Amino acid sequence: LNEKDEATAPPPSKVPMLFARLVPADGSIPVPCAVHIVRNRPGNELPGGRIAENPLLHDVIANSLFNGHEYGLESEVGAVCMLSTEEDGDVIVIPSLESKTMEGKFTLQLRSTEEIVVKRVS
Repeated sequence: LNEKDEATAPPPSKVPMLFARLVPADGSIPVPCAVHIVRNRPGNELPGGRIAENPLLHDVIANSLFNGHEYGLESEVGAVCMLSTEEDGDVIVIPSLESKTMEGKFTLQLRSTEEIVVKRVS
């Protein structure tokens, strides 16, 4: 870029971003896993920040797709999304395995461009 280009370049985005990454505890992923970032639709917020499980009541705003497949056997999986600056703009990060019968030990890492509050929901 020359000096003129730098003067007219758009400013960097001020939208806060969130990166959620699922990393296996032992360094290898033994089972297909994924990360989904969701937001309950307005009027469907639940106590304790839980997800409204009916798919019609929440939006998936980011996920860790792998070549069109929802779950992958990668060395780490992650998803990135823009965060809302609104008071009711909470997101729910859901790490999951492909099947309820699968097991594995993972660490969920969260990184953000802005300060965030993290609450564990069960």
